[in-house]
Amino acid sequence: MGRLYRILLMSFYLARYRWLSELFLQRESCDLMNNTSYDSWYALDTARFRSAVLAESFVKMNIDSETVEFIKQSERKSDSTILQLFHGFAISLLRLFFEKTCINGLLRRGSMFLFSAEQLY
Repeated sequence: MGRLYRILLMSFYLARYRWLSELFLQRESCDLMNNTSYDSWYALDTARFRSAVLAESFVKMNIDSETVEFIKQSERKSDSTILQLFHGFAISLLRLFFEKTCINGLLRRGSMFLFSAEQLY
């Protein structure tokens, strides 16, 4: 509760300075990522499935090198202050002409990684 309160309070005070607020939230997000086990991303309680057939057919995946590389690349992009400042500036300009989803596509932001080649075969 204390961490959430701190985030909300800082967000309230930093709302006028968007870039400062973004840096603060990015820092909090990095701290959370560093304290999270990747194995927890692949954990699922199959007892909660409504269908026994689904529970039996569930195949638990594990993190592999391709997934780790995607995560590291994403962290490098996220930690690049110059890139984030450029994105902030570009979004401010492009917002006059495009929706946020289109802007993120143009800037190649928000990439998703569903399965690695190893996980599919």
